[in-house]
Amino acid sequence: QPAMRTEYLDYFIKVVEIGTISAAAELLYISPQGLSQAIQQLEKELGAVLFCREGSKLHLTAAGSEAYELANKILRASDALQQRMNSYRASGAHTEKDELFLCSAPLPTLTFLPAVIRKFHRRNPRTSIHLQELSLPLLLQHAKRNERFNEILLFNMEELEFEEAFRDHPLIFNIHPLAHYNMKACVSSQSPLCQKKCIGPEELKAHPLVLFNFSQRTLHRLVPANEKVKVLMAGNSLSMSRVLLETDPDTIGFSNYLDDLYFKNSSLVSLPLDPPVPLVMGYIETAPELTSPVIQSFLKVLEAEVPLPEKE
Repeated sequence: QPAMRTEYLDYFIKVVEIGTISAAAELLYISPQGLSQAIQQLEKELGAVLFCREGSKLHLTAAGSEAYELANKILRASDALQQRMNSYRASGAHTEKDELFLCSAPLPTLTFLPAVIRKFHRRNPRTSIHLQELSLPLLLQHAKRNERFNEILLFNMEELEFEEAFRDHPLIFNIHPLAHYNMKACVSSQSPLCQKKCIGPEELKAHPLVLFNFSQRTLHRLVPANEKVKVLMAGNSLSMSRVLLETDPDTIGFSNYLDDLYFKNSSLVSLPLDPPVPLVMGYIETAPELTSPVIQSFLKVLEAEVPLPEKE
């Protein structure tokens, strides 16, 4: 039996992601008839029906869903092989240059990640580390594009947002939650709110809010969208957020156990939120089937060094 053509796998993936033969054929610059024949040939080689039709729309069968996930892995493995061979040629050497690519949401880079990188570098002094910090929406887009085979993505987000982000996306990478915890309210130690047992919607509506890396969806889980709130500042500067909270006892911000741990000398006080907002922090392996010794070493340090929250 002749070897399967990776070109057919690419065609199959494009049809799945676009949804129709005609639209996929236009993108691939081939005729719809030629694309249909390629899909039929792929089904013949695999011995399985990959699609069921509903009008002009195609839907994956159970076998098709599994084939889609594996086809992505095969093509990414092929790309990884080409990248590695290119690195050999570019360096003119016969040994692989070790590189580690990290993409992180802001909170890990402000708290535990520097210590993880220092410890990793002591163990792997010849490895080059490339770090990119992205806001949460851009991090999720980056994860779904999945363009680099040897990358680790660090995230922290609302659990509901996390579930929604990946619910309908066929996973071709591994997601590893490291910690589950609750968001907290954060006020100045001079604020009269310090005496409260928790902070709820009424307090949030009555006081100016300082929002760091905060989505409108999360805010609306705390205060209904039809209720008015006053936002003093919303942005990605943690230092500015903390200065505003420390100098204005009337303001309310938001924090978590990592803020409490890494900024323990601050004059801010954390209080539970009611209703609670569950959060999750962890990492994504973009190519678990191609995990290198360098990535394994980094993940070992990461899992050992990330501080875990106390049970609430």
